[in-house]
Amino acid sequence: MKNGTSSSHEKTNWVNETKANKAMAAKNTNHTDKNIPAKGKNTGIITAISGSVVEVRFKKLPAIYNQLLTGEKDELTLEVQGYIDEKTVRALAMGPTQGLSRGMKVLDLEHQIEVPVGQQTLGRMFNVFGQPIDGKDPLKGGEKWPIHGDAVPLDKIEVSSQ
Repeated sequence: MKNGTSSSHEKTNWVNETKANKAMAAKNTNHTDKNIPAKGKNTGIITAISGSVVEVRFKKLPAIYNQLLTGEKDELTLEVQGYIDEKTVRALAMGPTQGLSRGMKVLDLEHQIEVPVGQQTLGRMFNVFGQPIDGKDPLKGGEKWPIHGDAVPLDKIEVSSQ
């Protein structure tokens, strides 16, 4: 697809782009995030960008709220918000989308955005990605939870007047 028009070769182009993206992902070993699966990476390509909303086409759809990485150095996090069709997701960029373009590769991390929890986080300040913003050293290890959790069941909530 170029300039918003589709051609009869769109399916062939998608297959070729996907093969190229898989080859690029296999060669990309510089990434420092240990949460990225080593094999069986689910990659897609950007098909549209509108402000902070990015549409991405995958062979295998990622789950809602999954964390995606894109950009020149996989530095921009996207979060899947919904499905457009059987191959395309709509994601929200968690940072500026300047520099993104159609055809760029996107990597599905196959998990939600996670933040550290527990005693080691007390008295600390973190951004939405769980990275410290208080000037202290990053946390080493420890438990992480997804930023989206299940609601507490109503029968477990205690109401009392003070």
